Amino acid sequence: AAAFAASADAIVFTVAPHEQLTWHDRRTGARHPLGAPGRFQTLDLSRDGRTVVVGAEEGSSSSLWLVDAELGGLTRLTSGATVDIDPRWSPSGDQVIFGSRRAPGRAPFKVGVRDLTIAPVFPFAGNNFSLDDWSADGRWLVYHDAGVPRLFARRIDPPGEPSLVAQSAGGAIDQA
Repeated sequence: AAAFAASADAIVFTVAPHEQLTWHDRRTGARHPLGAPGRFQTLDLSRDGRTVVVGAEEGSSSSLWLVDAELGGLTRLTSGATVDIDPRWSPSGDQVIFGSRRAPGRAPFKVGVRDLTIAPVFPFAGNNFSLDDWSADGRWLVYHDAGVPRLFARRIDPPGEPSLVAQSAGGAIDQA
């Protein structure tokens, strides 16, 4: 299995066992390792293509890290004895929404990239919140409950109720 994110100019990916991020320049075809090796899970590339946000395992927990796409430097975004996974950049690039075990099950949280303030996004009735996308206007999230074959959209600005947008006849829905 692989995890990847793409922009118009590049693809960032990691292939099982997810120990190294790789940068692939779409214009030149050049590839190179990005950042230090780690135990990476899900990731997302910022809209400007300059920063990758990635979930990295650390023992029995996982945290979110920012990876500078040019220099490869790592900056911790979240920490603690919890699981933070499935990060997605806000359209403005100043926040990341992710699934976290900071609440019962795995619920949606957001973190400010500059001030590192973590806050819940909305109460989640499922077990394993998995964010699939954040609309370009910043008003909607598309998400699913991992292992459940239903995809939902929910307005977050202003807040609204979830709407079922797709249901799989068999199997699961997932972004990766």
